[in-house]
Amino acid sequence: MVMMRGQSGNVLFYILIAVGLLAALSYVVAQSSRGSVTRLSEDKARLYASEILEYGGILSHAVSQLRLRGYKDTQVSFENSVVSGYANGNCSSEACKVFSPGGAGVSYVAPKTAWLDDSKSASTGYGTYYITGASCVVNVGAGEDDCDSGSVDDEELLLILPYVAKDVCVKLNDLAGVSNVLGDPPQEDANSYVMNGDKFTGSYSESYAIGDGAGEPANFDGKTAGCFQGGGSPVAGTYHFYQVLLAR
Repeated sequence: MVMMRGQSGNVLFYILIAVGLLAALSYVVAQSSRGSVTRLSEDKARLYASEILEYGGILSHAVSQLRLRGYKDTQVSFENSVVSGYANGNCSSEACKVFSPGGAGVSYVAPKTAWLDDSKSASTGYGTYYITGASCVVNVGAGEDDCDSGSVDDEELLLILPYVAKDVCVKLNDLAGVSNVLGDPPQEDANSYVMNGDKFTGSYSESYAIGDGAGEPANFDGKTAGCFQGGGSPVAGTYHFYQVLLAR
């Protein structure tokens, strides 16, 4: 059968249309897949942030429960079998220990690696919680401007999770009501805490502050939880979550 020239042109035209449609479909599928991956990543970051905030809330509630039982904050002990250095000499029984079945009954659960920046895995304190009484948060409790100096006893009982992944840090602020800066966690311009320098063992010291530097944004003012980029100690390029366990 001989195909006429007109028929041949029509076939070629339809082939070109089919090729164009396939290319367009491939582009749409590729873009959809890319959007799905981004959405999945954002959903995971939000889930991880929720888990971190939930555990911080559990510890905060545990401190409140021990205080309601008549223990002073200086008697609360965070001694545990995972991280050393938290034995509190003011606590003389299991009843004033957060991580004891005879006390608040909380289990020490190590942070998940998925929450953290694995490029900092060799850094001191990576993969642990840090609890300190040497840092204040501006306008939380009695801590006004310059809360890291002066005569007011305003340092918080503070939980810190060091070396959080940046995308998780951003979601932590979203959930905690802290405004990020152009999509990035606010950066401290002075020392916020020193890892392992002042573990809480029943006393407070006036040393560091969050949200209290002269050049820092006011994003953390009055916020009992949030996530910041270091700018002194800890260093820039690292991200850290804090939760106030007891405002003073």
